[in-house]
Amino acid sequence: PYRANVISPRTSFAAYSSFHRCLRYICDYTVAADRFRRYIAVGSGTSTARAHKALASDLHGQSHAGAAERALMESLQLLNTSMNAAEHDAGWRAVLQQEIADVERIKKPIQSDRLIVYMQPLPREASPLPAAKVLVTLMPYSIERITSTTAEIAMHT
Repeated sequence: PYRANVISPRTSFAAYSSFHRCLRYICDYTVAADRFRRYIAVGSGTSTARAHKALASDLHGQSHAGAAERALMESLQLLNTSMNAAEHDAGWRAVLQQEIADVERIKKPIQSDRLIVYMQPLPREASPLPAAKVLVTLMPYSIERITSTTAEIAMHT
């Protein structure tokens, strides 16, 4: 007799196993994609926060304590956002906590200089970051002709 709609236990188990492997792969892919997105957010936020920290140091050296403090506040905001994105990764959290402590340490003397020495107001917005520096130059590619004395000797003998 024709039994097209009947599934044997072996076929059922094979289908379940295949589905389970596929589901596990999709779940792992989702976790990996989520971690990758978080890594990008943490990396981007941390590097931008470090750029604001360096800008604050330059601005303080130019006697712009208000702009320097605003840059440090921007840096702290970015680091705290990165800390939220790195909630499941203890390694990143330790790095970010160290960065936050460093920014807080730098911020205290700049804040006191702004209030006591320079008496400058705090700007509403942070100063824009300077353009990135290009550290390498473009070199045209050319194929070099390689000569080998070993090959020449072998050809002549």
